[in-house]
Amino acid sequence: MMRWFHRIFTSPKRTRLIGELRRTETRLSAYQLKGKSGTPYKAALSFFSKALTAFYQHDYEGSWKCLSEVRRLELSIMEPNELAAHRVEIEEEGRIKLNGWRAAAFKRLMKEDTTLEYLNHASSLIADSQETKFYNISLMRMQANLMAWLLIIISIIFLVFSTQLSGLQEPLSEKAGLNGNHYWTILVSAFLLGSMGASVSALMSFSQPQTLRVPDRLMDFIITLVRPVIGGASALVSSFLFLSGIIHGDKFSLAFLFVVAFAFGFSERLVMRSVSGIEAK
Repeated sequence: MMRWFHRIFTSPKRTRLIGELRRTETRLSAYQLKGKSGTPYKAALSFFSKALTAFYQHDYEGSWKCLSEVRRLELSIMEPNELAAHRVEIEEEGRIKLNGWRAAAFKRLMKEDTTLEYLNHASSLIADSQETKFYNISLMRMQANLMAWLLIIISIIFLVFSTQLSGLQEPLSEKAGLNGNHYWTILVSAFLLGSMGASVSALMSFSQPQTLRVPDRLMDFIITLVRPVIGGASALVSSFLFLSGIIHGDKFSLAFLFVVAFAFGFSERLVMRSVSGIEAK
């Protein structure tokens, strides 16, 4: 059951990978029938074997990387007429998949003569681009998994603390005589709700189009891990504003305080606007 969920949720392109493995196996078998048994062919078989091993171990990114190396090695196995035909495929693939400096370098290579060396470099650019994209996807997946687990853990801790709370609908003005332990529970609960809001915000951000490069993604990875702490601190600020009476109202309840704490953790803009409003007064 766990493997079934893993295949569905972590590898949406698994079917396409299976098709590419079968097509690669067919091409390698055809080369063998033509009497191709040199060093490039043996190296291609070795990488194809690694691609199969990675596939059966559910390392689909690793399998794609090995298949990219097989395709590069096939250039040394092809006949001149096959190489010329394959150039069209490489050119179209590079036009679609490459951007930035790789696209510019690829265009210059395609303007040169159709030789094995130039096609090899062009194919390497495509493989490098795909490897970078796979690494970016792995970072995003790791971020999402960490934030999801953190959200679950924080939610469980908050539920434990919520059992010690009572009178969520009572006005805050009626809780002035409560002891310090109860206020400590309120502050911890508010911090947890702010962290939950920041975690939800981080998870929702992954649904937006991602255009960050790998160095920016690594920095964003660190910032994302810090966001629950920032969200919790923002929630504490909102709680202090209510409990200290700076923001006062007869109908403000503990439940309303917790809603505001979650909102402060979810949106940094709300925190900045609130602080600016207090400074203006």
